[in-house]
Amino acid sequence: MASATGCMLATAEDTYSIPMFTLEDLLRCLSEILGRGTSGTSYALEGYPALAARKIQCDNFTEDIIKDIQCNLLIHTKLSHPNVLRCHQVLCDGELVYVVVDRYRETVESMINRHKRKKQPISEQDIFLILEQIASGLAYLHDSGKVAANGESLPTIIHGGLMPINILASDNDKHFVLTDYGLPRELLQNGVSANAFSYSAPEELIHNRSSPASDIWALGCIIYELATLSRPTFASSDDSQSAFINDWKPNLISVESHLLRELLRYILILDPDARPSAKELVSLARDQTLVQLLASKELRAQVMSLQSEYEVLRQTLDNSNEKHRIELASLKEELDSKSNEISVLKNIIETRSADIGSLRKEVRTRSSRIDGLEAQCKGCISQLQALQKNSQQQQQQFAKATEELRMRVAQGFRLNNLIPMSDSSWTPLMHAVVVGDARAVKKYINDNRNKMNKDGDTALTLAARMGHKDIVELIDPTDKDGVTALMRAADRGDAGVVELLIPLQRGRQAPGKVYINGYTLRNRTALIGAAIYGHTDAAKLLMEHEGGMKDKEDMTALMYAALTNHTELVGLLMNTEGGVQNNEGRTALMYAAQFNSQDSVKLLLKKEACMKDKNGITALMVAANCNSPECVTLLLKKEACMKDNNGWTALMRATCNNSLECVRLLASKEGGIRTTHNVYWEDDDQAYPSESTASDIARRKGYREVLSILSKQSIK
Repeated sequence: MASATGCMLATAEDTYSIPMFTLEDLLRCLSEILGRGTSGTSYALEGYPALAARKIQCDNFTEDIIKDIQCNLLIHTKLSHPNVLRCHQVLCDGELVYVVVDRYRETVESMINRHKRKKQPISEQDIFLILEQIASGLAYLHDSGKVAANGESLPTIIHGGLMPINILASDNDKHFVLTDYGLPRELLQNGVSANAFSYSAPEELIHNRSSPASDIWALGCIIYELATLSRPTFASSDDSQSAFINDWKPNLISVESHLLRELLRYILILDPDARPSAKELVSLARDQTLVQLLASKELRAQVMSLQSEYEVLRQTLDNSNEKHRIELASLKEELDSKSNEISVLKNIIETRSADIGSLRKEVRTRSSRIDGLEAQCKGCISQLQALQKNSQQQQQQFAKATEELRMRVAQGFRLNNLIPMSDSSWTPLMHAVVVGDARAVKKYINDNRNKMNKDGDTALTLAARMGHKDIVELIDPTDKDGVTALMRAADRGDAGVVELLIPLQRGRQAPGKVYINGYTLRNRTALIGAAIYGHTDAAKLLMEHEGGMKDKEDMTALMYAALTNHTELVGLLMNTEGGVQNNEGRTALMYAAQFNSQDSVKLLLKKEACMKDKNGITALMVAANCNSPECVTLLLKKEACMKDNNGWTALMRATCNNSLECVRLLASKEGGIRTTHNVYWEDDDQAYPSESTASDIARRKGYREVLSILSKQSIK
């Protein structure tokens, strides 16, 4: 927003006799309150009886919503139609926005209330007059081909909150204009009444979806209220889902005018696509015989539809009777067939009864044999129990001998024939590790833990060779953040230790916050550490087991290799992890382009070219944003002319950053492309409207040299 001293956002382009206010002048002129609408409070201007000022309070909104309000008000100053409230000037003062507009004395809401008090209906002629003018204003707002006075194309505008309170009327109730059109929903909701849902279309209440057809529904509800002097109650705010079912029709019994009743049947339709356009309503309001023709056509269509339904029902009934006759004949045939089957089954039952008697005799014979086998099994069970007892005794003897052997080795004896060991390079800790004696390891763990024997082994490598996972944890324990011995070995590039520890600790992730070479990580792996430090040998060993794993931000080892410009590791990991995106949608190629890692960009192009992050940004856009012409050259062939979610290209980003070399490279490919959304650039308070080109952006930024490059390319 503006600073506390105030600023002028925009002025109408054809004000002529309308004065140009400064913020101080406008604040001095503010007089009595004229009324409070859905978007703000309106004030009279002392000395200017034909003008009013609307104050919009923005302190409860986010920066994005405030910018959206500013963009919409900028467009309002360019609109010109007799039935759309004219916006002459927009000024801001901190969190307040003031809009200078034409002054009107009344709203349609107050007009309806006046007729209610007098118990005087509004004439059919006046209702059609209001319909014609408001439909004309909506037709202008909905028109996608309208242009400003300077020839600039203006967007389609959906009112989005049409109610009697935001239709203004002249003193004689003969001229009506729309206000509060096309503003963000959050601003309208901030001042909207509890009865706003009475004018909301079914698709807005049920699906929160608006279109020009939603404005037509709201206009129909207003016509209903003008005709009946009562607010429409087609559905309440909490039962719209059950009220608006497929065969729903509006209850128009309170509408006395035949023409208005037929017109409302034409407007208040559930299907938005079936509703008339604003232009059609203008024609119907001007020539009311068309409404009568519409009613007669609808009646004929209903009669023809009923006749068609009658023929279909009659044919269905005939078909059903014939079908039942055929089914009855079929059932009689089936009954005769079943009777024959029953006779056959009786014969089968008699035969099977004889078979059952024979089987019973055989069962008695086999029972005698089973009794004999049971006696034999009892003898076998006794022998098996004796063997189990003998086996348990042998296991106890073996365990005792093994414990004696472990104690002898721990005391310094060789395994071969238990000859006393003369190799002084072996510490008691190493002996305990080899035999897997955890108690002895705990006893000697603080004595020469990192000492090597003559073969180059430490207690840790011996434990890993022997596969003693618990003893590895005792010697080099996993810390509070989950960092393992394998991860520490990978970080220091100790490929030998990495190879030994892989079978014991591969695939683990450290859930705590870990700092590696300037990066803060959670859920890091050993491979990610090797990639950040550039340890190629360790990474080769780990790649088979941890390739494709991600940290908490969905970052892979390949992405960190690209970030730290370790080209050899990029080539090693590319086939395993290429094409993966992190939780922001970014790829290794984008990180390589960000840090101008040209060799890595060349390698990754095959796998990750043309990929976009969540904002639609490509690697080429990143390179242009970071002023890396070398990477722009490499990426240009694959990713030129691609747009982000706002319709911005790499050339537009290079233009905003005044990156001359990148602009020269991109101008021939992307010079004529236009944006698709209103955008505020980073660290820039300017709004760049949709349909802007790179030249428009350069002109707004005042970059003459960039504009010269783009102009020359345009001439070519």
